[in-house]
Amino acid sequence: MTRNLLFLSLCTLLLTGGCDRLGISQEGYVVEYLPFYDDGSEKWGLIASDGRVLVEPRFDDIPSAAVNGRFSVIHDDMFYLYSAEAPPCRLGTFADVGSFTGNLCPAVARGDDEVIYIDRDGKEKLRPGKIDGAEIVLACNFYCGRSLVMLDNGKYGFLDEKGRNVIPCVYADASDFHDDVAVVCIDDSYVPEKEADNPDGKWGVVDLDGKLLFTKTYGEMTPVNFRYDEGMTIALTSDGKTAIVNKAGETVSIIDIESPFGNIYSGRFVFSKNGKMGLAGIDGEVLIRAMYETLQYNGKLVIASTDDERFFLLTPDGEKKGELPRGKAVLLDTDYANHGSCIIVRPDADVAILVDGNGKQIATTASPSQVNTFFWGNVSKPGENEDYGENEDYGENEDYGDDDDEWDC
Repeated sequence: MTRNLLFLSLCTLLLTGGCDRLGISQEGYVVEYLPFYDDGSEKWGLIASDGRVLVEPRFDDIPSAAVNGRFSVIHDDMFYLYSAEAPPCRLGTFADVGSFTGNLCPAVARGDDEVIYIDRDGKEKLRPGKIDGAEIVLACNFYCGRSLVMLDNGKYGFLDEKGRNVIPCVYADASDFHDDVAVVCIDDSYVPEKEADNPDGKWGVVDLDGKLLFTKTYGEMTPVNFRYDEGMTIALTSDGKTAIVNKAGETVSIIDIESPFGNIYSGRFVFSKNGKMGLAGIDGEVLIRAMYETLQYNGKLVIASTDDERFFLLTPDGEKKGELPRGKAVLLDTDYANHGSCIIVRPDADVAILVDGNGKQIATTASPSQVNTFFWGNVSKPGENEDYGENEDYGENEDYGDDDDEWDC
């Protein structure tokens, strides 16, 4: 599988095997520490959004973010699970490991390369084995108490935290659960990036019990981000307009906007027009007209940039709160590290500045020039799931050595 280092506010969720590969805050978890890179030592460490450093730069490869008190590091093609405390405590070693967005976390056992689920102490709690004679080759983190899995026959379904296949593996593709529902592809006629070529293909929405709430064809409308927020999702109609669709499949509104993307936060979403970006409400009202080169929105604040690379902090109604320091800026999701609308600003210098939702500087880190916001979204059996690559792609961390033994519990 490929570990994607993506800024969460700049990305949209796609149905590429279902699992989130983005650090999007969802129900039931908190991201406490983020990986950062130190140019001087060329090492990675972990830092909180208020500037507190948990781990000074020491890793050759990027660690995961610390989610619900746990993070992992790759070393010699293995994944080492640690507690997010000072000093960290090594809890286990696996061929692959996800993140603790629920009570359990997917992993791949060393030696037999079987998909398992572990608890927060790194102990194996579930080994699902085969489902209807097929092996699990991909398992995603738990969201809303459900873990999306893919079998070696290419079908998708969901397990609960007791390992029961509560939603049968019968779907051609599926998303993680959000807002207690998941989007599913009913048949194999769905081909990513080519929905318009399959107008008779069907997609739908299932609840936590697997009940199919509604189905639609791609000829009717196509989901934009394949997830629900605040009881609604965004879709494009056959004539290219934006449709807001509720969990019953009913169209709440039709908006004359052709390029929506991202998620719905507080009844608003980002859109683009003529190469510029703006913000609109689900009722169709344009709150920020499409005039910016980039625009990030997290439900509370907006960061927008102009064509001369100036970054501004705005309210969701478009009121400017101030200009941010020169350089690249990333707006963190509202649930990160309990700091609300914390922003990370990366000036053109060898430091990273952490800024709160009013533009006030919280802290300047010691030296990191890169800060990433992501975590592992899934695990897969080595060599089995070619669409996601193989674990061997990460190489070995030969320079890391054995000094991590000090963190053994």
